[in-house]
Amino acid sequence: MKHYFVICDQEQAYIERLAEFILTRNMTYMDLEIFSDEAMAASFCTSHRVKCLLVHEDVFGQSSFLREDMQAAERLFFLTENPDAEDDTHIYKYQSADAIINRVMCLESDQPSGMAKGSEPSGARLRYIGIYSPVSRASATPFALVTACMLARSDQTLYLNLRSFSGVEGILGKADCPDLSDVMYYMQSGRTSLSDWGESCIYSYDCTDYIYPAVSPADLQDISLQDWQQLLASVSAQGKYRFLVLELESGTRGYLELLEMCDTIYMPVLQDGFSECQARLFFELLPRLQKQHLLSKVRTVTLPKLTDEPNGQWTREQLMGGELAKFAQALLQDSGYGK
Repeated sequence: MKHYFVICDQEQAYIERLAEFILTRNMTYMDLEIFSDEAMAASFCTSHRVKCLLVHEDVFGQSSFLREDMQAAERLFFLTENPDAEDDTHIYKYQSADAIINRVMCLESDQPSGMAKGSEPSGARLRYIGIYSPVSRASATPFALVTACMLARSDQTLYLNLRSFSGVEGILGKADCPDLSDVMYYMQSGRTSLSDWGESCIYSYDCTDYIYPAVSPADLQDISLQDWQQLLASVSAQGKYRFLVLELESGTRGYLELLEMCDTIYMPVLQDGFSECQARLFFELLPRLQKQHLLSKVRTVTLPKLTDEPNGQWTREQLMGGELAKFAQALLQDSGYGK
């Protein structure tokens, strides 16, 4: 008799991406079925042996799943949009597909820790901190790196910059070394584990780890959302990091879906009319794309002015001992992160 794994969520694009990730990586021994309609999902569950049901907690509240004569599944898990609500039955929706399915499979098999060997322990999942702004002049990159460094003082942190022409070499210095393009090449060639390429591609700056950003914008344009998700899944599965600071731009393919994975999104803005218009247009776009849930994650921030340095070169002391570092530390403490 077939065993089924059923996923039900009203966000069709979300469950399709999740299903594609599961199928391409053979991540479950069960036959997979997805539904965006709760009545159809409930009907399927009554006529098939459903080993595991992953359903959005709001969808499960519909009457179709609450019939007294119905046992929805042998194991029932709820997708929640509250990252602090995770427990033995609730799984945070906007994290990597790898982390979601790993958690489901291990809870389904009653592993005591709730996670597979080699993954992060229960209650200490990888936290994604997004840095994004539609305002290109808002000094997001220095802020992102400093934020990562502040987080690294409390736990291991990885900083990923997915922007083109990020200018981060003004802080990290020019380097003839493997960068994000090389990492994506390794992964597309089958080296999908962080342990396969980490030592050669991960560097450190003031206690935080980072992968040097891609040099060529053309390379970034060739990287799909699925590629980015696979990279993040590899980082999550390694279980090494507690925080991942993810810096994005509007040109990053799938940037809204990547922002959905973030626990908190810091959006640097400027106090001028044009910048305010850019930010307002972004916020107005989200409901039109059915991404309005992102609004609750975004915190707009006005950064302290950075000193002008020749050729944009900042020393470690200027950056980590200045007002931007103090601002980032206070912001993280207010958000419940770091020390």
